[in-house]
Amino acid sequence: MGAEVTVGDLKKMPLPLYTQDYEEEHGMDPNALMFQKMILGSDLTILATPNNNRSISSELKNFIDWVSRKGDNKRYQKMFEGKNFFIMGPPGTKPEAPVLQHLASIIGSLGGKIVNKGFADFKFELNEKEKSDILGSFKDELKLKETADLETDQVKQKQAREDLNARIQNRLRPMLKNALETVGHIAK
Repeated sequence: MGAEVTVGDLKKMPLPLYTQDYEEEHGMDPNALMFQKMILGSDLTILATPNNNRSISSELKNFIDWVSRKGDNKRYQKMFEGKNFFIMGPPGTKPEAPVLQHLASIIGSLGGKIVNKGFADFKFELNEKEKSDILGSFKDELKLKETADLETDQVKQKQAREDLNARIQNRLRPMLKNALETVGHIAK
């Protein structure tokens, strides 16, 4: 049993920087249309990214922005819906690495399914109880921050929101790690 492999190389098929203004002025980029056809016609799409400051590369983000656009493809909102993706980072990158978590969340938000071991059937969404638990634990702190924010300038408001977001993310990390470990055991 063989497989047909089609390689889409951003160095050989570059995309302009996506902006809505650019798309309105020039239309859908021809290379983006080719990449869309590749994804729609495939059983599995492999996406690889370096680890740029714990996130995906700007080229990959630009690629995703282009191929998820409407253009001539009227199914753009379901572009990745039900499609299988295998995602990779630099050698040795584990599923819990922030770069892969970020990429998985983007693909998942567009309806794609990550098929890597460690990501099987894992949804990057919180159920209502988890949201309530997290928000409940920060409720008093949030009220204090909101009150303080009203009395401070915009720079201090932004810093307070970033601090709170960092605390929430730190609270979510162990839950995410536990979920990934659980999924990893199930996938074995």
